[in-house]
Amino acid sequence: MKITEIITEESQMPDSHIAATPGMKNHPKLDNSSPYAPWRFSAHFLGGAGAPDGKYEHVPEKEGPTGQALVTVAYSEGEHQILDQAEKAFGVKSHRLTPNDSSEPAEVHSVSPVKAREPVTLRRK
Repeated sequence: MKITEIITEESQMPDSHIAATPGMKNHPKLDNSSPYAPWRFSAHFLGGAGAPDGKYEHVPEKEGPTGQALVTVAYSEGEHQILDQAEKAFGVKSHRLTPNDSSEPAEVHSVSPVKAREPVTLRRK
């Protein structure tokens, strides 16, 4: 027996599925290959965010801040080189979203408020 005889993909939903799922809709403009677009969509009808009159306090952006594109982050020069090499191999160009070096806002504490302690030594039995 061939695998194609065991596994089949139907081009239409079986009647039993149609009968068991009332009100099903398909949204061609919402790509389900990424969880982001369906999540953004559902955030406006779950948890009280939906507006019965169709007017939202905040108008949702379907694409989000990265435009649904793959995002990578390189913390070191070596990681930058690896990503550059992968881009070259795939024939793609990237668009920089943030600068190479990171920084913290002034209000972020960079010194621990916990008093430093002496090193702990273990006693041998």
